[in-house]
Amino acid sequence: MGLGSFPCDHDLSLQMLGIHGAMYANYAIDNVDLLLAFGVRFDDLITGKVETFGSRATIVHIDIDSAEIGKNKQPHIAMCADSKPAVQCLNSVLEKKGSQFNLDFTSAAVPASRQLRRCG
Repeated sequence: MGLGSFPCDHDLSLQMLGIHGAMYANYAIDNVDLLLAFGVRFDDLITGKVETFGSRATIVHIDIDSAEIGKNKQPHIAMCADSKPAVQCLNSVLEKKGSQFNLDFTSAAVPASRQLRRCG
């Protein structure tokens, strides 16, 4: 689940998804337009109703085990790879084309996570 790979007390951390996760993390998934899923299984404890999970998102599923890709949730883009080199590759593409993208989502993410944490 990637717990510990990013500081859970960071303003951009939405913590854990699913039935045992944070309410605001589940709300956030409902509104994303791109979901990068590294080494996840998309089991029902995380997704709830799998058909509607991340329904507005383009889902990119990256996993070292090809049998896991699309097993529970069909991605729009599948990549069979180890996570570290996959992230390095994605970073290099973004660095080259970074000026073409607006990658600053903090203006939306931080207030939303703070507001939802107060509610949750």
